[in-house]
Amino acid sequence: MVNAPVLKLPDFNEPVIVETDASGEGIGAVLQQSGHPIAYYSKKLAPRHHSLSTYEKELLVVIQALHKWRGYLLDKHFIIKINHFSLKYLLEQRISTPAQMKWLPKLMRFDYEIIYKRGIENEAADALSRVDTGSQLLSMVLTSVTQLTRKGKLVVGDDPALRLSLLTHFHGDFTGGHSGIAATTQRIQTFCYWRKMKKQVKEFVSMCTVCQRSKHDLSAYPGLLQPLPD
Repeated sequence: MVNAPVLKLPDFNEPVIVETDASGEGIGAVLQQSGHPIAYYSKKLAPRHHSLSTYEKELLVVIQALHKWRGYLLDKHFIIKINHFSLKYLLEQRISTPAQMKWLPKLMRFDYEIIYKRGIENEAADALSRVDTGSQLLSMVLTSVTQLTRKGKLVVGDDPALRLSLLTHFHGDFTGGHSGIAATTQRIQTFCYWRKMKKQVKEFVSMCTVCQRSKHDLSAYPGLLQPLPD
């Protein structure tokens, strides 16, 4: 059995770890203590950031995560785990890009140590960096997903309310557009996984009242009523 973790309340006497990652489409980070998540952060990259190098995207997520969680991190030594090796020597490098000139001074007020962690070992932040965060549903998802991943996707625990919210979002919201069973299933599968997902998607879509009202009935049109024989 797999149990979904509850977000841990911070203990200011314990060491704090920030894990970060960036992908071509988004950035993600996890704030944790003793292996338990305190908070999650995920954001889709703005168009102006798509042209950034991998190094600059990885630096961007560090800057944004530290700014978001500055209330936990200021005046406290903490560890940043990244999967871009050159960032390990961030403060020893020569400033040579506009991004470095803009962002590096923002790190000066923090007391941190950078540790390199390969992406394969950094699955939570890696998965978050690939999530489309067009909905506030993400915060609900991240409090209930398991600590495991399946083929790089977040595994949703046995939470009927959460699964219903996901089905509603990916089928009924602007993201889904009341698409069919196959398209809705594919859209969910790019983000997460749970057992018997396809069956639940089929049941949900077939019971959608909006689809029933607006989509054509493909069954044969009934013939005219005929009187019963005497």
